[in-house]
Amino acid sequence: MSYNEIAKELGIEPSTVKFHVINMLQKTNLENKLQLAIAATEAKLVVELADT
Repeated sequence: MSYNEIAKELGIEPSTVKFHVINMLQKTNLENKLQLAIAATEAKLVVELADT
């Protein structure tokens, strides 16, 4: 998802999404959102939320 799509889904500003993604990339020494998503999934940090 793009920063704008993530922000819309969460009800926050795209700049807030970008800030947190960059922060997580720096802390994990990963290079991009795809690597971060894969690492989070493999570590079982991702859960499916039911549609409401």
